[in-house]
Amino acid sequence: MRWTLLLALLPTLAFAQSSVQSTTPRPEDFGTITGHITCADTQRPARFAQVSLVAIRTSDINTDYQRPFSQRDIHTDLTGGYIISEVQPGQYYLVVDLAGYATPLSQFTPDELNSPTPAIQQRIQRELQVVTITPNATLQADATIHRGGSITGRIMYDDGSPLITTNVLLLRRDSSGKFRNPVRNSVFTDSHGEFTIESLSPGEYILQIKLIATEQRMLSVTNGDGKARKMFMAVLVSSLPIYSGNVFQQRDATILKVEAGQETDGVDLTIPLGRLHEISGTLLAKDGHVINDGKVALLFADTQEELTSVRVQDNGIFHLAYVPEGNYVLTATNVHDIVLDEEPDSPTPSSPTHPVRRTTHTYGDLQQPLTVQTSDQSLNLTLPDSPAPPNNSTDDN
Repeated sequence: MRWTLLLALLPTLAFAQSSVQSTTPRPEDFGTITGHITCADTQRPARFAQVSLVAIRTSDINTDYQRPFSQRDIHTDLTGGYIISEVQPGQYYLVVDLAGYATPLSQFTPDELNSPTPAIQQRIQRELQVVTITPNATLQADATIHRGGSITGRIMYDDGSPLITTNVLLLRRDSSGKFRNPVRNSVFTDSHGEFTIESLSPGEYILQIKLIATEQRMLSVTNGDGKARKMFMAVLVSSLPIYSGNVFQQRDATILKVEAGQETDGVDLTIPLGRLHEISGTLLAKDGHVINDGKVALLFADTQEELTSVRVQDNGIFHLAYVPEGNYVLTATNVHDIVLDEEPDSPTPSSPTHPVRRTTHTYGDLQQPLTVQTSDQSLNLTLPDSPAPPNNSTDDN
């Protein structure tokens, strides 16, 4: 019986083994790339530069980091040489990173790499080095890197103190003429509020920082009998963007033009504490009870672009911090009455639980003009009921 069972299993085992073998790459399926990296300004080896192979395919684009995922990262040796072995066949961008030197790939947005226009295709061919890896072959690929531009400045409050450990973003003008994607060379200010952003490719840029405000929200979780059983905390974040030129709208930002190897100094920002105010208020229903869920935002009156926004707390109160003086439209959208129920993670006894939001009523949107000149404005916003859905029924009588 034992041998009969084993013989019956042999075809299945053989099939499973052949399937595993067919999906396991063989050494002859891989390729190798080697070469030397040279610094154009010194004509010396680029020592300890990071060399990456970045696959040319849409699935590898990482929009957060502004750079595709690389299959392998290695560093050059003291001669500027590198070797990457066991590379899957295909086409790659050869990318070299070294502090102070430009990385051309970073100046292309994911959309430009994925769906390039004819003009972008020409730029890619001109500025990026494409290598083709073939099975069981070694490719020689040398590269020369060029000194990049840099931007240096200082960020201060208007009382003279520095803005410490704040992320400084640099937005580059893309092919559509807009500043939408930060380059990956963002840095933090030091203890003196100073920053330096290096390795920039030629182009037009604007600076952006954000003043962040946080709050704690206490959330009551109820069980089946409606009594509060647990408290949960969430951190609410609102932010105020400030751009180069000490302005709050991107369209008004001072544009920084960077040339190859150019050092741009004195790009300073000043935070105008005396012109920033706090707006607070409460969302109310027509019967006077507070509404505990919704988004409150401030839009610029002239452009209708959002300056900042925040979610209301469970007591219906909202705080908009760091609001510059000016004319706005205050909006309340996606407004609901909600309760938090507690549900078990599984049907087993004593199972851990998790909170579940349940909407009990929905309200319509609200918007009203608002002029900000001082702080401590306390606003009571009464929300309209949500409009009834259209009645599509017909009366045959």
